[in-house]
Amino acid sequence: MTKKTRLNIRNRNILLLDLLLTVGAVFSAYALRLEGTYFYFYLPSAYWMIGVSLAVKPVVYHLFGLYRRQWAYASTNELKLISMAVTVASAAVSIVMFTIYSQQLFVGFPRSVLAIDWILSLIGIGGFRLSLRLIAESQAAGQKRSAGKVNKVLV
Repeated sequence: MTKKTRLNIRNRNILLLDLLLTVGAVFSAYALRLEGTYFYFYLPSAYWMIGVSLAVKPVVYHLFGLYRRQWAYASTNELKLISMAVTVASAAVSIVMFTIYSQQLFVGFPRSVLAIDWILSLIGIGGFRLSLRLIAESQAAGQKRSAGKVNKVLV
């Protein structure tokens, strides 16, 4: 009998949102770079980049441990970790995209989309995790206030 190996991902919802943020970052990078002109000409390369990003980025994020953390307790160390993970993932996507482009599987590839995608991914992935921390802090502050002593006030 063989034992099945399973990924130990605690934050499945975060993984799903990361996938959505990845697709959004790629489409937004193309839209920002092309400003609506020639967007349909570059659409095949955008689809390739989405596929490569969806295959590469979650794996890199998992290797960096982004799905094994409790983001309600994140600190500046986690911010550094997110920055490194997004940078490594974007570099890997860049290498794969240049390799695919050199094989001439699609025509036209604006290379500046890679830098724009990196910035948008950093904002999206990091911003979402920071928002989890802020939500946890505000809930903790609300509980602390409600558990505190009540002052009677005459108005």
